[in-house]
Amino acid sequence: MQYQDSIDLREIVKYPVETCREALELDRHRIICLVGAGGKTSLMFAIAGELAALGNHVITSTTTKIFKPSDKDTPFLLVREGAGDIIQTIPGLIHRYRHFTLVERRLPETKKLKGVSPELIDRLGALDEVDHIIVEADGAARLPLKAPGENEPVIPSKTSLVVVVVGIDSIGVELSKDQVFRPHIVSELTGLPLGEKVTGEAIAELIIHPRGMAKGTPSHSTIIPFLNKADIPGGLEKGRELAQRILEKGHPKIKRVVLGNALRDRPVVEVLTRKVDS
Repeated sequence: MQYQDSIDLREIVKYPVETCREALELDRHRIICLVGAGGKTSLMFAIAGELAALGNHVITSTTTKIFKPSDKDTPFLLVREGAGDIIQTIPGLIHRYRHFTLVERRLPETKKLKGVSPELIDRLGALDEVDHIIVEADGAARLPLKAPGENEPVIPSKTSLVVVVVGIDSIGVELSKDQVFRPHIVSELTGLPLGEKVTGEAIAELIIHPRGMAKGTPSHSTIIPFLNKADIPGGLEKGRELAQRILEKGHPKIKRVVLGNALRDRPVVEVLTRKVDS
């Protein structure tokens, strides 16, 4: 899928950036949703930790399911467990902990935590005491690439930034259920036959396709792909090539692509952007 304002590769520039705040332009965004595959949870807590260290008040949450975070990930875990409206308790908690994680309830059968409703996320975003809400809005069974199901991702309506996470290590894997989440949908959206090797072109198409990984992004939102695992052998070069493929398609909501490693204390390695965005 190509947009009419497609750009020449010569109009793309890259530059090193040290912080998520700068790379993702977080000062412009209150509700941030992470979708896609290959490192969403790690990136969510890395962003939250950075923002909290800078003095921001941050809530991390999910509209799907996540595993219980560690004490390193979040200072406090708030489980609603049917407690009713918790809006009144948020100001006190956010000032006490600066960053905490909110979920709906525990799921003993899966050892996961069930997320809250997108409507609650929108309400939390209206609180003056909260600077940022970072939401994992998608699941991928820990695979590096996915296509969303019928009811995915679950993005709150007031989200202003959607970060599409893709594992660079998905380039070259076989398009099969062992390597890709919902490979049949990936094949349908990109035209890549099942069993073939995943190409950068197929990933770029999956990111920009209206039914692809950023499906359901609100009309007012920005989309920034985050290409994770740039530290694997050849990862930076593969990531740069993939970023160029994404940017050259000229999607109106995508003006930059971030390369990084979500497991690092400083996840961002590099940003590629259109010259008009610099």
